[in-house]
Amino acid sequence: MQPITATAPTPKITIVTTSAQVLSAWQWWFDNISPRPNPNQGDEYIFDQKKWGQLLTCLLHGDTQHVSHVATLYLTSQITANPSEILLMTQGQPFEICISEPGLDPQIKKVVENPEKFPHALSENLAFWVQLASIIKTGLFQNFVVTLPNTKPTDPGPDGLSLLFDSDGNPVIEIRSVKSSVNDPSSKISTADFRRGLDPNPAVSPEAQLDEFYLVIKDGYGFTKLERLLVSAFQSLGRGSNNILRIGLVRNQSSFNAMIVANDQHASTDRFYIYSRIPRPPTQKIATYIGSDNWETFSENVRSNVVDTLKSAGML
Repeated sequence: MQPITATAPTPKITIVTTSAQVLSAWQWWFDNISPRPNPNQGDEYIFDQKKWGQLLTCLLHGDTQHVSHVATLYLTSQITANPSEILLMTQGQPFEICISEPGLDPQIKKVVENPEKFPHALSENLAFWVQLASIIKTGLFQNFVVTLPNTKPTDPGPDGLSLLFDSDGNPVIEIRSVKSSVNDPSSKISTADFRRGLDPNPAVSPEAQLDEFYLVIKDGYGFTKLERLLVSAFQSLGRGSNNILRIGLVRNQSSFNAMIVANDQHASTDRFYIYSRIPRPPTQKIATYIGSDNWETFSENVRSNVVDTLKSAGML
C-alpha cells in the first residue's frame, strides 16, 4: 500500500497591482528624486531635503501622478515579504503585488482604514523608497539590501537599515529612524533635554530620533531588533555573519539616517544641529527631509487611492 501524503490546497491569489504599475511607479520615483548631497566642508552632517522632477518640487497633494505612484509604492513595500524581489524590480524585473487568501493582513487593513495611523505607516514606506533610491543613485554599490518597513508603525526602536558591501567587500550599514508630523517636527528629531546636553534614559523608549541614535551607540538600545534585521539582510544577500561582526557594525561602524516626513515649509538643516552629539563623522550622519506641500492632505489622498485599489481587488 502506498503511503498517504497530504497535499496542501493551492491558495487563491489576487493581483492587487500589476507589474507594469509597480515598475512605472518606481521609474517615476527614481528618475525624479534628487540624489543625496555630499557634506560641505565644516558641516556636522548631511542635510538631504528631497525634491522631485525638473522643478524640484516637494510631494504635491494635488498632483494625481504623485499620489497614484506613491500609493503603488506603498502597496509594494507594505505587502511584499521579500526585499530581494524589490531589488530585482529596480533592475527591470517587475513583479505583481498579490494577496493570497484569506485576504489582506488584518494589521495592514487596520492601518489603511485609519486616517490617523496611516500617515505614520506611509512615512515608513516613503523612507524605505528614499533610502533605496539614494543607494542606487550613487552607483557605488552592486551588492546591497534595504530591509522592508514595519507592518505596524508603532513598533519601537529603529525602523530599518540598509546593508551594503563596498568595493573591498567590507559591510556597511545605515540605520534609519522615521518620524512624521503634521506640524513642526522638531520634537520628533530631538528632545529638549537632549538639546540641553542631558543623556536620555536607556530604560525609557526614546521619543526622538537623535536621542535614539545616541542610545544605540552608548547603551545598545534596540540592539536585538537591529541584530535580527542584520541577520535577515545578510541572509538575503547569501552571506554569513557572526555576533561579533554584527555588534561591531551596529555599535562602531554604522551610519545613521534621521528621516522626517512633514510639511516642506518646516524643512531646515538647523533642526538637526544636535547631531553634533552623535559620535560619528559627518558622512555617517544623514538628516533626510521628505516634504509635502500639505502632508496631512497628501497622506489622506494616498490612503484614499490605496483603499480604492484594495476595494477594486476585493480586499476591503
